[in-house]
Amino acid sequence: MNKQDKQEAVTYIECSDQVWTGIIMKFQKPYNMNISNLKIHKGSFRATGQDNMGEFNLIGEEIMGKIKFKQTYTLNNSTLSDHPLLFEGEINNLKSEIKGRWNYKDEIQEMSDEFLLVLEDDQK
Repeated sequence: MNKQDKQEAVTYIECSDQVWTGIIMKFQKPYNMNISNLKIHKGSFRATGQDNMGEFNLIGEEIMGKIKFKQTYTLNNSTLSDHPLLFEGEINNLKSEIKGRWNYKDEIQEMSDEFLLVLEDDQK
């Protein structure tokens, strides 16, 4: 197996029928996220979801277990669309958890804190 085959074998995930939940910390307070249609394939990371601000898309990349993506809301709210949250993290070996840090920056402020995305247990 060559290096490219190993990378693809390790990073392929398609969880369109499974639910991921997330927690994003902001000002030492947790905020919930519901993630659906999460896919990681050939270096591409994509998902959709919803939180207390509305529906959003997650689009980014995955390289050898390290993941970078942007969260952009599907609303017509230009403030949310113009300044997406940027996430950087790692996926665990079981492909059931992604954790790392997020960052937000606009003309007025810059914020950063931790996030965690977890694949829900199918046995519930």
